[in-house]
Amino acid sequence: MGCLHSELSPVSGQKLHMKYDESSTDDDPVMYVEGKDIQGKRFTRKIQLNDVNAENATPAEMAALRVHLAQRGDKSVKASSGIPLMALGSHQDVNTTMDFKQYYENWASNLENAGLKQNAGIYMSELERYRFYHRTKGVTFSDTSSISSTATEGWRTKTMSTFPQLESSKDVAKRI
Repeated sequence: MGCLHSELSPVSGQKLHMKYDESSTDDDPVMYVEGKDIQGKRFTRKIQLNDVNAENATPAEMAALRVHLAQRGDKSVKASSGIPLMALGSHQDVNTTMDFKQYYENWASNLENAGLKQNAGIYMSELERYRFYHRTKGVTFSDTSSISSTATEGWRTKTMSTFPQLESSKDVAKRI
């Protein structure tokens, strides 16, 4: 297949192999994914990345979006281990939708309760990157210069009040 990215859950045996589909464009990226689900059935599908909504997505869709954002230059997502997705892949079918916003919030809460506030902040920042991409239909943190300051200010104010330990979007954009 000539994969861009592959993931495997040694616990469940689920596999994901992905690459950009031939129909993919900069404005409408499409990831071609093939793999094996939790029942051992092989599957193939095309994922329209601009349509991936973290509040109603499959693990396969979220993995494809993470890979796409990393390819687009989002250094934080690229450096992410994808631990929540890997842990989830052990007991959740890669093709079953769920609310990743709630999943990440629960994951971060557990980390905070364990005294790992910085790690919790990292995962909440990652979630916000996915949600930002969905809200802006394809704009990543690495190219926020194309968004008006009014649009980013509302996001920054909400995010910083909710997660004060996170960097501002300006600081993130400078690093990326």
